Amino acid sequence: MLRKIRSEGRSSAQLEQLLSTISLEDLISLKLELLSRLTKGKMYGLRLYDSMPYIAKDAVVKYAFSVCKNRKEVAGLLGISYVRVKKIEYQKKLKQLFSTEKE
Repeated sequence: MLRKIRSEGRSSAQLEQLLSTISLEDLISLKLELLSRLTKGKMYGLRLYDSMPYIAKDAVVKYAFSVCKNRKEVAGLLGISYVRVKKIEYQKKLKQLFSTEKE
């Protein structure tokens, strides 16, 4: 994931160093505050609280696919079955997201 974001010009070593000093909770809060500014505080109806488990799982799945060499490693890291990994990969279209082909 890091390689992909860097190649798109959306990250740098300096930004990554800065982000490493911020807790995940504070980073999420910061992102929400920035979104609130863009929408002038009109974020009603987004069901943020109910969406958080999905957002967190999506982030963990993207991380696993970016650091693991194959689906078997992804399954081990996430603590789920190989079949479930394949299902998630298909649902989230991760083959298109990452350039390296998984086994």
